Amino acid sequence: MKRTFSIATSLALFCALAHGQIWIDVGAKGGYGLGILTNANLMQDNNHEMRLGTGYSYGGKLGLNFGRNHGFTFDAIWAKNTQLYDYNATLAEIRNNELAWQNLHLYVMYRLQTDGVYFEAGPRFSRLQNITHTFAGLDIAGNGNYADQTTGAAIGWGGYLLGNEFFVLMLGMRLDYTISDFVSTKGQDAGFPAPYRLPRYSAYKPTRPVSGQVVMELNFGLGGYAKRRCGERAFIFGRRW
Repeated sequence: MKRTFSIATSLALFCALAHGQIWIDVGAKGGYGLGILTNANLMQDNNHEMRLGTGYSYGGKLGLNFGRNHGFTFDAIWAKNTQLYDYNATLAEIRNNELAWQNLHLYVMYRLQTDGVYFEAGPRFSRLQNITHTFAGLDIAGNGNYADQTTGAAIGWGGYLLGNEFFVLMLGMRLDYTISDFVSTKGQDAGFPAPYRLPRYSAYKPTRPVSGQVVMELNFGLGGYAKRRCGERAFIFGRRW
């Protein structure tokens, strides 16, 4: 009985969604922009001079759309970012103090689309792929000083550039903020992201990367379930409506 009820409920839910038309698309995307490593200690330290870093990203997306306006996108993005912050030591000035890291980002974004424009927002889950911290010509990043996994959030907006019933090219912006600490517990004990500074800061402050990128997205419509005639629904390839 329970199984029959569960099947009936699932079918009812599917029919409700199908009535609103479900559409699936896939896409490729890439971005380029600026970012900064936010850390209260570094930013308030007269011995450090923070600079805007650069970053780029590329990857793919799967879109699940309900009706004409609402949907979710699932993005898998490979991203590389850099951060420069000069250090004016007592006896020397270090200008090649650079942090560079690569992440695999997984985004789950709610997307609202209307009149050729879109707005999106959602969480981001990341795994660190590689990191180097070059200080005075030496890589001091070590092992395990930066977090293997971080969480964040992103918002974005943009609009359609061109397209037809099979593909759409879109241009937009995405702002990304890391909520969790970019430095691991081991790294915190070692004084990262500035282990070279002596004496150390009196109180630890978390490190959170922030970035903003211009994003180009090319979407291809796979198709979806839509109502063709009264009482009849079918999977339609290519066209959205």
